[in-house]
Amino acid sequence: MAPKARGELGEIRATLATLATTGNAKSEAVVASKRDVFKKVINYMTIGIDMSSLFMQARWRRGQALRARLGAVRHNIRRRVSAFRKKASVLGDLRR
Repeated sequence: MAPKARGELGEIRATLATLATTGNAKSEAVVASKRDVFKKVINYMTIGIDMSSLFMQARWRRGQALRARLGAVRHNIRRRVSAFRKKASVLGDLRR
């Protein structure tokens, strides 16, 4: 069992992590929960509580997802180039 998050920042971080793993992101309950969390973040920022670490964590996770996607795209391009080269070499052999 994970330790309970303490303080405002820990509470919001835990809620965001839960919402990020929620299956149906379009359901009304999830949308309402996200709206409430973002309202809390704005309220805490208004009264002077530093929320910048939440944004850095979200940026890091997004970067991680983008790197994974780029890796998949790179793999797909390499596979297609390899297939093209094989076809080109077969055609070259046929012309000789």
